[in-house]
Amino acid sequence: MQDTPRVVTIGHAIVDVLASCDDALLEQLGLDKATMGLVDVERAAEIRSRVEVTKMASGGSAANTAVGLAALGVPTSFVGRVADDELGAFFAGDLNAAGVSFAGGSGRSSRAGEVAGGGPGGGTGSPGTGISIVMVTPDAERTMCTSLGAGGELGSSQVDQAEIARAEVVYIEGYLCGKVVTDTAVAAAIQAAAASSTLVALSASDPFWVSLHRDEMRALLGSVQVLFANEEEALVLSGRADVPSALRELSAVCPTVVVTLGAQGCVVAEGGETLRVEAPRVDRVVDTTGAGDSFAAGYLYGIVNQLGARRSAQIGSLIASKVITRFGARPEVSDLVGVS
Repeated sequence: MQDTPRVVTIGHAIVDVLASCDDALLEQLGLDKATMGLVDVERAAEIRSRVEVTKMASGGSAANTAVGLAALGVPTSFVGRVADDELGAFFAGDLNAAGVSFAGGSGRSSRAGEVAGGGPGGGTGSPGTGISIVMVTPDAERTMCTSLGAGGELGSSQVDQAEIARAEVVYIEGYLCGKVVTDTAVAAAIQAAAASSTLVALSASDPFWVSLHRDEMRALLGSVQVLFANEEEALVLSGRADVPSALRELSAVCPTVVVTLGAQGCVVAEGGETLRVEAPRVDRVVDTTGAGDSFAAGYLYGIVNQLGARRSAQIGSLIASKVITRFGARPEVSDLVGVS
């Protein structure tokens, strides 16, 4: 039996299909490079048939962070929803194998995950398990086409409020903000955290998503203790033109604001002070997929171990710098040596 989770992560349960491609194929498919777009099942199947798949993994932003935390030795659970189909079984098995507590899967449901019936082969007309086709070009830019599937039906009934109340941190994926159903899951998680001493962390997730749902995300900040955003997300969310102004705006309502700056490291606004942490040098970037998710895992590791903002940011930056040197969104064991 796994330990009681110290961190509960909540997000879309998605199977990542990683593929390499060139700019010409993106153009043929009519895709805008370096963007994340939502597609229907038919479009996802079309794109998948045109690319050369190199790897599959249980994914989604919060699930990637959960895997990173588990690899660092932090008992972690994931809350999400999959369908009773082949991809759902793969997702559950892969996440469990990575050390994350998630009981959703083919034919099963529990407090940590729930199965949606149907999907491909299910015969009920319900959506299948979510899938994200992540196409990486030679310059390491990623273009993502995502079909949320059953993951987009995650609601309050799938959130175990007692588990969140027992945890030290609940980490919420920003992609859940702005949809009627998944908003109920976010509200339930925040309500449970507010009734206990559980810290709420929120990832902005994607600049385009923030631009679509800025008002909904801003409304949550008063209930969030730690906000993770990259530079573009922070500017859109704050409505400001530069990072210092964005930090002032966002930290006025959220106690800790962490803004990642790619190769320039990150800045953290906390307690009225701002600190800067440089990123480790990386000789060759292969794939930026999951860099922000891995950074969040490292930073949350620092939080639960009371290491302070600077050391937490250093650990997050270190893990992210290792992840981007190869294909895929997850850290490997070798990446984690000496991080504490």
